[in-house]
Amino acid sequence: MPTPPTIPRTDSPAADTVELDDRELAAWRGFLRAHREVVAHLDEELQRAHDLPLSSYEVLLYLAEAEDGRLRMGELAERLLLSRSGLTRLVDRLE
Repeated sequence: MPTPPTIPRTDSPAADTVELDDRELAAWRGFLRAHREVVAHLDEELQRAHDLPLSSYEVLLYLAEAEDGRLRMGELAERLLLSRSGLTRLVDRLE
């Protein structure tokens, strides 16, 4: 029998984990499914209306919000949850 998934406890600074029951797992699956569908819909809408993928829009949004409209690549990558090489490829496409 597989081990039930665990998540880090949010109420403890220690690295303790708790097992998720079936109801909690179903909630996570539902959340992840809904998130995936919303992101796909937004990406499709942006592509159709402005020929711009959501990932590119997110880069432009962070840069627009930044002081002087500039961020270091490492900081931008961290905000976007991308690797530096992934961000470099994305920025190259935007150029």
